[in-house]
Amino acid sequence: EHTPVRRSNGAKIGIVQRLMIDKASGKVAYAVLKFGGFFGLNAKHVPVAWKRMKFNAALDAYEINLTDEEMSRAPVYGED
Repeated sequence: EHTPVRRSNGAKIGIVQRLMIDKASGKVAYAVLKFGGFFGLNAKHVPVAWKRMKFNAALDAYEINLTDEEMSRAPVYGED
């Protein structure tokens, strides 16, 4: 949690806010990414399948290549 999430070109998407664990397998099912907002206000939260993310040591971040179009179609949740 709180690790940066970037595209492969280094552009920051957000951070990992939460990891959601599958109860049956005990494995991470998806990550909730937090992005946008100012000082935590009006931030958006987007669930992303864990299998779409990989840790990139060169970026010191999780890497995911979501297009802006994919981000706009994803379910988005507010802070509450």
